[in-house]
Amino acid sequence: MWNKELYVREQQDAYEFFTSLIDQMNEYPKKMGRDQIFKNTFQGIYSDQKICKGCPHRYEHEEAFMELNLGVTSCESLEIFLDQFVRGEVLEGSNVYYCEKCKEKRVTVKRTSIKSLPSDLVIHLMRFGFHWECGCSIKYEEQIRFPWMLNMEPYTVSGMARQDSSFEVGENHRSMDQGGGGSPQKKVALTVNYELVIVIVYSGQAHMGHYYSFIKDRQGCGKGKWYKFNDTVIEEFDLNDETGV
Repeated sequence: MWNKELYVREQQDAYEFFTSLIDQMNEYPKKMGRDQIFKNTFQGIYSDQKICKGCPHRYEHEEAFMELNLGVTSCESLEIFLDQFVRGEVLEGSNVYYCEKCKEKRVTVKRTSIKSLPSDLVIHLMRFGFHWECGCSIKYEEQIRFPWMLNMEPYTVSGMARQDSSFEVGENHRSMDQGGGGSPQKKVALTVNYELVIVIVYSGQAHMGHYYSFIKDRQGCGKGKWYKFNDTVIEEFDLNDETGV
């Protein structure tokens, strides 16, 4: 984009177009002192956390995002990809973390979760990779299933903290069963649902292919119906025929 003519016959990537469009649509209103509509709509905030074990200290770094980039593996569910995204890793052994507040090395959980969710959530499934043996780009062909309604609460900072608390409560409860005590109080989960309204599909291989999309009518006379947009062809479509993409 950036003041360049678009060549419709040249192979382009939908994700690259989206990020370029977002960058420009945020830049120009900012220069004019106006609201950044795309930023207000799509921007969320990551939280990169380091949680020390054996001490109460936590370290957090925040970073804005316009889309969630999820790596595609052999799994077939969007929820599993999200679980992998927030799973994190344990820093121990030769990779143990030095707690600057304790001045000691601590076994630490390093993970990413979502601190602030946008009003409209964009999820990018990274289907392209590189095959080192053949020295070429490849596309991961796994079919991925996703829900009509996605609850993002388990992948947020508060959701992860609730799960941590539930685990600790479970451990304490077992101790109380053995030694007596009161009933623990569990934190109540909040529901943060997103309705599926757009699916962009890439058909083809890594070096050549075609994009088309499914869009749900939320305002017109066909409210609730899905339509397939494939170049100049627009037709009503029963998305239940598509079990995944």
